[in-house]
Amino acid sequence: MPYTCFRCKQVIPGHAKGLFIHLRAVHGINYASTFFQCCEDGCRRTFRYIRSFRRHLLQHSVTEKHYRPEQHFGGSTGASVQGLSRTINAEMQNAEIADLETPTQENKDDDYWDELEPETITERIALFLATLKSKSAQTYSTVSFVVQQTSSLISDIVGSLQSKTLSLFEKFGHKDDSGVQKLACDFEEAKSPFKGLESDFKQMQYFTKSGNFIHPIEEALPGVSYVQRRDSATGTVRQVAVQDVFYRVPLKPLLTKLLELPGILDAIFTWQQRENGVLLDFYDGEYCKQHPLLSSKVSVPLLLYNDDCETVNPLGSKVVVHKLGFLYFTIKSLPQKELKDLEVNGITLNTPHFKGEMRFSVAQLCGDNLGLNAILGFTESFSETGVKRDSILNNLCYFNVTHNQVADVMHDLLEGVGPYELKLILCSLIEDKHLTLEKLNFRITSFDYGFPDLKNKPSVIGRHELKNPEGAMHQSAAQTWCLLRLLPCMIGDLIPEENEHWELLLLLLECMELIFLPSLTPEAAVYLAAIIDEHHSLFLELYPNLHLRPKHHFMVHYPNAILKLGPLIQFWSMRFEAKHGFFKRISHVTCNFKNICKTMAFRHQMMQCYSLLSGSVFKSETEVGPGHSTLLAKIRQILQRSLEGKSIVKSLDEMQSITTKQRRLLVRILISHLLETNGEMPSSDTKKGLAMALVYEFPCLKDDTGTSYGAWYTPGRKHRPATGFLEERLRNVRKRMRKLKQPGHLEPQQDYIISTPEYGVPLEKVQEMVEWLKVHKYPISEVENYMKETAVYRGKWIRNNGSKSIAEVLKEFPRLVDNPGMISQDFCILYPDAARKLFENWSTITERILPYAQREGKLPSVLGDMTPAAKEETALKVLPTLLPPSIYRRGGKVFRPTTEEGLKSFIDMQPVGTNMVEYLNHEMTGALLHILCLSDETRGTSQTFAIIPGHAIETESLLEAVDLCFKAFFVFDVQYTKQCLPTWEFLQHAVYQIEGKESSSVKFLRTTVVSGPHDM
Repeated sequence: MPYTCFRCKQVIPGHAKGLFIHLRAVHGINYASTFFQCCEDGCRRTFRYIRSFRRHLLQHSVTEKHYRPEQHFGGSTGASVQGLSRTINAEMQNAEIADLETPTQENKDDDYWDELEPETITERIALFLATLKSKSAQTYSTVSFVVQQTSSLISDIVGSLQSKTLSLFEKFGHKDDSGVQKLACDFEEAKSPFKGLESDFKQMQYFTKSGNFIHPIEEALPGVSYVQRRDSATGTVRQVAVQDVFYRVPLKPLLTKLLELPGILDAIFTWQQRENGVLLDFYDGEYCKQHPLLSSKVSVPLLLYNDDCETVNPLGSKVVVHKLGFLYFTIKSLPQKELKDLEVNGITLNTPHFKGEMRFSVAQLCGDNLGLNAILGFTESFSETGVKRDSILNNLCYFNVTHNQVADVMHDLLEGVGPYELKLILCSLIEDKHLTLEKLNFRITSFDYGFPDLKNKPSVIGRHELKNPEGAMHQSAAQTWCLLRLLPCMIGDLIPEENEHWELLLLLLECMELIFLPSLTPEAAVYLAAIIDEHHSLFLELYPNLHLRPKHHFMVHYPNAILKLGPLIQFWSMRFEAKHGFFKRISHVTCNFKNICKTMAFRHQMMQCYSLLSGSVFKSETEVGPGHSTLLAKIRQILQRSLEGKSIVKSLDEMQSITTKQRRLLVRILISHLLETNGEMPSSDTKKGLAMALVYEFPCLKDDTGTSYGAWYTPGRKHRPATGFLEERLRNVRKRMRKLKQPGHLEPQQDYIISTPEYGVPLEKVQEMVEWLKVHKYPISEVENYMKETAVYRGKWIRNNGSKSIAEVLKEFPRLVDNPGMISQDFCILYPDAARKLFENWSTITERILPYAQREGKLPSVLGDMTPAAKEETALKVLPTLLPPSIYRRGGKVFRPTTEEGLKSFIDMQPVGTNMVEYLNHEMTGALLHILCLSDETRGTSQTFAIIPGHAIETESLLEAVDLCFKAFFVFDVQYTKQCLPTWEFLQHAVYQIEGKESSSVKFLRTTVVSGPHDM
């Protein structure tokens, strides 16, 4: 079959070998490359390793040979489709086995790529070394040690295999065969994998020659430093003058290398040319549109950042001594002529998307206020203002320091205005007796932050910090943002609505939310100006003895800066300061400060070399772990299975459009296929792949979103659910399936909640407690008390919302399952007389059930040596066998469950090593209320759980699990599981003594073992 090159889209006829030869000869792709993409049949899966890519292509080949829809599709019924799936899977497995047994041309491709060519070995070893050297936690001495030991180990292993293999050939008289001689040569090559890369010098020589390592250049600074050096001959100490230097990375070769990567320029040009009326980026601002270079010629703006970083322990004795200035694409690390050369002459590019000259211009310079003032030539002081000197940036053709209007919202808000006002507001609230510092810190430490904010959990606040508004708050910028955002959820229930200090905090949060938006409209910037003015006015009204700080003044200019430059979040220092971590780790690991600047520069370029060598500089997708290959059938073939689908294909091919009715039918067909091949819960990647395959097969279905398939499927992000035609259809199908799987609701006459007392506290207070419980898991004592106070309200809410599933009930009342004992507590409040019945009565009932079971032949084991607890467990396990399952109907279909099904739906016995996540996610075991018992033959029962859809609540014994599961049926107001309905009815009437409908078999067993004679 023909294959398509993912680089140039050329169709390569023949076998996969031709594609690999094309990739190697035309694009220089080999083992060292770590990015491959499949372009067959609308598939867009990416691979890190060439072997995975080769196996994936083989699957396409197998499918092409053996996937013949016209041979299998006799109709569109469910049975035929299921039969088709089994047939296809069986034929694909047989085809793979046949391919392994028969030396086909496809298998010869494997031989081609498995040849141990010296060049290929060197490329893979170079990538391995680049990976090690790029890690900030590794020293180069460690890398050299790994090279030596690995080389020795591989040499010993390959040498042993060589000796055994060649001895075997010699034994059978094939020693002098040409193939054996070639094999011996291959062994010799494999014994020295690091040949040519043994030393650090040879490795750097290879990386430089490949063009992926761009050497930092040493430049002299005005002035010298003096260091003490001891003369080895005389033993005297001498002061030696050392020229001060800095290291710069040449921008021209670096930018050329980056922009020649596949797809980068295409993405840049597409982004520059979009027009949607929304401020998303620097290109959308007025400054860029009026810029003489950026607005008229092929160009790219450069954002400069300057900051100082402490490379040693900030509490150690070497503070400030090794403090370095890091400049990421900044003027200070370059001679003036280089940036000017990029403006005037630019660089010459030769890529599939662009051939010609591209020029660059400094767009803005960002950093903290002191750093910005220093590089722009202004006074470096917190109390003085004015121009101190001319800036070298003024010598650029298209930039002047007066054009620099960027604001660093991280330093201004998260390290300035935010902490300052937060301390003032908290002091005012504490003085007004609305809360105490101890309660505030307790709420901070016990708040459920969730996964996104867990790493930025704020620290407790000290009393001395609040008393000094001008001082530091000892929170990082990320911690401050987390605290500001979540503070209303932490203490909002304690603050009166009319409190003006609280209103000031809410206004600040509204300002920050608009300022931190990644995209906004010009109208939103105008609204922001009004909010900032209102915030500043209220601040001066509440604190007349205080002045607005300079960073308050910066906020006044934010709306105008947004209109000119785009969203300010793209200029903040958070990302840049995070990059400092790489250099700090290097400093900590190497502990060598003889020329720390050179060490930092070369290690950073080694990391850049690895990114270029591996092709992971601008990776759009990340593959975690080994993964697995999901092969979607062709969209066209899926549609052509039915008459309606064929009509849709014809309309798309001829008319290049479809009607609304056809679109709905198209979605139904695709979701039906998705459910058939991937189950009820396909992954986000699978759904995205289906949408991509659809618009790839029929380009007329593309939309104007960035992905071109957003109307069909858009993944969820930032707590927003996934959307699109495919997702909405799948969601509706799931909802219908869930109603079929989950139990319904109890009959009205079985609902005892109507006899419970009314609320003990006002309804408004109860509702406040319910809302508080949605976001708080701690303190446990307070949660338990609130759950107790809201039990009656919860019971009535569940029964008044009869269509709600258990999952929907838990969304409203999440503490029912994640705080132990809450289900039992609710049941005790709603049914106080029945709460302890199982523990009080089961031992007595056990003594009657076991003899009866033995007499019925259901219990062959000997009971004499069993402990009372073991007898009680045995009685529970044998109970479903004494009550044959009832026949029931669902959707007009009659079901006759077996005794084994009835037992499994009551107590499911599984081995100790059961994967609980898979068990809970399984559509059968995870969707019903039942008991799970993990046990083995030697130790018996190991663990017991009460299974509530999606949750497993561990209990101390099987008896407790049964008790909790029974109570859950009443708390959630759902019917008993049909397969074991008589068992639960028996417990309801014979043990818990709750009235309700009772079948004849249950009544017979109850009267026999409970009301009958003791001696059976």
